This record gives sequence, structure tokens and C-alpha cells, in this order.
Amino acid sequence: MHNQSIPLIRASSIKPVCDRIEAAGGHLDSVLVRCGLTRDAITSASVFVPAPAVYQCCEEAARVLRDPHLGARIGIEMAAGGFSALLGPVEPSSTFAEMLTRFIIDYPGYSSAAAPFMEIGRDRTTFRIKRGFTPDAPPAQADAIGAALILGLVQRSVGQRWSASDVIAEVCAPAALDIPELAGTTLATGDLLGLRVSFPTRWLVDARSPQAKPTAGSLDTLRSVLAAHLFEPGLDLERAAQLTGLRASQISRVLRDMDASFTRLLDDLRREAAVTALSESACKISDAATSLGYSNASNFCRAFIRWTGVSPRDYRARLKETDPETDVSSRPSRQVI
Repeated sequence: MHNQSIPLIRASSIKPVCDRIEAAGGHLDSVLVRCGLTRDAITSASVFVPAPAVYQCCEEAARVLRDPHLGARIGIEMAAGGFSALLGPVEPSSTFAEMLTRFIIDYPGYSSAAAPFMEIGRDRTTFRIKRGFTPDAPPAQADAIGAALILGLVQRSVGQRWSASDVIAEVCAPAALDIPELAGTTLATGDLLGLRVSFPTRWLVDARSPQAKPTAGSLDTLRSVLAAHLFEPGLDLERAAQLTGLRASQISRVLRDMDASFTRLLDDLRREAAVTALSESACKISDAATSLGYSNASNFCRAFIRWTGVSPRDYRARLKETDPETDVSSRPSRQVI
């Protein structure tokens, strides 16, 4: 459960922003420090941070990259992956209306800072994300990401029926949405309490949910989701598809395009988590095995020998011999995720 007194957002939601900074050769660590964030936080699907820190990071990124439209560009790119690019685990939807409804239902698992809802009229529908607090500074880039994501999904859903002149986007800084992909859309000035996207109600009936398109971001989302579910004994490709909102064939294809496979990816994640657990905590080997989805310690030990060439017990002994200060016996145990 989130601390209801502090508006929180899943930290991994700003990973696309951080990736842009690194790709441009920017000093990501400096930006994160200024915002009170860490690399570990933004790569974990289970870490939540104060909403103002997320907003500040988005603004800092736009300033560092000198791109006032950074949020809008990221939002449009994220639309290719559907809402799973933002929320992580999302059940597949067959219609556009169902997709928006599922987003409203699943959103509390992503953030306690705001709440989405739809106002459906005979002629027009407004999809709104409303904050429960007033930010100290305009979250221009964060709202641009959200609005562009929704606009991109609307555009992909209605296909040839899309008419930009029938769409209104209301955000605190409309200039941040002024990009070619959204040309013709009416951009209106809103307030600091959230964003609104309005479109013809008939689109809810006519449009089907767009199929999520696997991207490099999809792979990052998959890694984050799998890392948070390593404890599940039955974690397989079908389960991953259920968790991410992608089809199993899509996951296999994006992994194949990157010269990888689901089995290898899952094995790598378990190896990384196992080495971290044995190196940085005093957890029992049996507890590490359970946390990584193994039915018993023997199976885990065989896998660990395959990964490292030594047993978990010998690994810890060699680690201590190499660095006498590396004594995990006095460190608290922690759950492997």
C-alpha cells in the first residue's frame, strides 16, 4: 500500500526520460541527485517516489537536452507500446473503450498522486487525469508525456477516422505539446491539477484497441516486470504476456530481433538476483531459492553452479577470502525481487 499522505509515482515511469539523457551523453547521475532519485529506483518496478521528484526530473531532462518538447516526443513513442509502457502489467483489451477503462482501474497501482476518469457525453468524451494536490511548479513535461501518450493511443485506435481538429488537449503548458505528430490538435491551457483529452464519443464505439508494438522500451518493461515476479514458480512466456499486455508471440519476436530468448532473459535475471542476494545480504540459501521461484534449494544450487561454476556456499566463502570486509553474516536479510 502507498503512504496516502505523500503523492507517489512508480519510479520506473521516468526511465524513458533518463534513457534520453544518457543517449545524448548527458550527466544522468547529476540530474538524479538534484531530484533526489537513484539509478536503482528508476530500474525497479516496485519502487515508488514522491511525485514532485518525478516532475522535477522531467523538467531537468528537458532543460539539459534543450528540448521543450521532450515529454511530448516520449509520450508519442510510448503509445506504440500501449498503456503497458507506463503501467507495466496490463491485461489485453479488445476495444478502445475497454483499454481506457482498464487504465482507470489499474492506475492506482502506478500512482497515488492522481486519479483518471472519463466523462462520457452524447457527443464528446473527456478523458481526465486529476491530481490530488497542487504542485509547486508546473509539471509541463510530465503532463506532456501523459497527454501525448493518450493522444497517440487515440490516434492509433481510430486509424483512418482520426481527425485532429476533433481533438482537444488541455494541459498546464500547451506549448510543450506542439509537435508535428499532434499537428491540428486544439491545445488549450489548463491548470496544475492535471490534464484533459477530449474527442468524439462515437470513437469509443467504433475504435478497437491498438495492439501493443514491441520496442526497446518493451524489453525494459519486460525485464522490470519479470524481476518483480521472479518468486513465481510458474513464471513463463504466457505469464509474461499476461503481465505486460503483449502477446506471447510479440515478446518472442522482440527478443528474437535482439538476439535473445525468453528462457535466456529469465535465466539472466535469476542469475543477477542470486549473485546480488548472496553477495549483499545474509539470506539463507533456501530463502534465496524460494524468492527466485525454485521449488527447492537443490535445484537452485544446481543452477547457481551452472552460472558461476561454484556452489552458493563456496561462492560466499570465496567472496570473503577475496575481500575479508565482505562478510554478509552481519548484514540483514532482504527479499530478492
